[in-house]
Formats: sequence, structure tokens, C-alpha cells
Amino acid sequence: MLGRYCYVFFLMMIGGISTAYSQDDTAQKCDNKIQLSTVIKHASKGKHDGELKVEIKGGASPYQVHWMTYNFSSQGTEAKNLKPGKYTVVVIDNDKCIKRIDNIKIESK
Repeated sequence: MLGRYCYVFFLMMIGGISTAYSQDDTAQKCDNKIQLSTVIKHASKGKHDGELKVEIKGGASPYQVHWMTYNFSSQGTEAKNLKPGKYTVVVIDNDKCIKRIDNIKIESK
């Protein structure tokens, strides 16, 4: 019996390894705790030289940062040598609060 607990599961593939995160509703509120912004360097035409950087404010450090898209995963606040496409960044703080940005687009310029 789960009682008054509500579990949220977050599953992602990192380098072919499934990682699950969970959090119950008795933990501190995570809404708007972590604020993210991205810096995008678009790819040169025909090259895989795009770059993404996430800037993190709030939350409790240290942070886990995961970049994902089809057939790609990376960790850290910067992802480099990227081809044009849509990417997702997921940030998990030390309190296990999760914030993500989907559909970050790198274009070919």
C-alpha cells in the first residue's frame, strides 16, 4: 500500500543504460525551484559542429545534467560536436528535483 505517497518515475536512456529516478510527495516542493536557460551554437552547413550549453540557477548543487536525442546522449553542462536536430536536456539537483527542456533545436547555418 502506498498510503499518502505519490511516486513519479523518470526513466531515460544514457549510453544504452536505463536510469530511473523517483520522488515522493513528502519531499520539498520542486516547482520552479530550478531555472534553466540554454545557449545554442548552430551547426555549420554539412558539419556536426553544433554546441549546446545549459545554464542552471536555483536548486541544490551538485547537479546531474543529461542531454538526449535519438541515438545520442551526453552528460555535463555542455554538449559539443552536434548535428542539426532536436535535443532534450534534463537537470536533476541534489534534492532529486527534475527540470527538463525539450525540443532544443540546432539548425544548419
